Amino acid sequence: PSDWKGAAGTIGMSSGKFYWEIDNVQSDEHVVGIVPHNTSNVTWNTTYGYGAETGVKYLATGGVSYGDAWGTGDVIGVAFDADNGILEFYKNGTSQGVAATGLTDGPYLPSLVHNGSSRSVSINFGQRPWTYTPKSGHVALCTTNLSDPTIDDPSTAFDVATWTGNGTSKTITGV
Repeated sequence: PSDWKGAAGTIGMSSGKFYWEIDNVQSDEHVVGIVPHNTSNVTWNTTYGYGAETGVKYLATGGVSYGDAWGTGDVIGVAFDADNGILEFYKNGTSQGVAATGLTDGPYLPSLVHNGSSRSVSINFGQRPWTYTPKSGHVALCTTNLSDPTIDDPSTAFDVATWTGNGTSKTITGV
């Protein structure tokens, strides 16, 4: 029986061009890619991803023939152009071609799905040197490379107020 489970990252991509790498430490039952930010159950059929066992791409519906299979020791690069909605994967530095287009209704989150507990990968979001050169114009998916926030100083837009209630009414002052 299969035990496919996944997780999504916490940095959403709505604009910009980003790159990250997955070092496959163990097994060939992984799917790497992206998911829409509102995905409640990250698995192979909810992701836009690249599967290891057969090299298929998943377009949030099921597998379609795509690139080379990959396994232990391979490095998969993910290049997502959120500005133009283009997702592309690399196996050991070689493009497998454009996997998906039209992904402009983000934000999208990086995702990883694997089957069972004896699978292992190491994800590099730029915290160490790249194994392969990223696609031209793409940067590491990290907070340093995100757009400046709309609100520079959150304390000017948010505050905390404490109050004691009596079960029937409340009055909050001082905000």
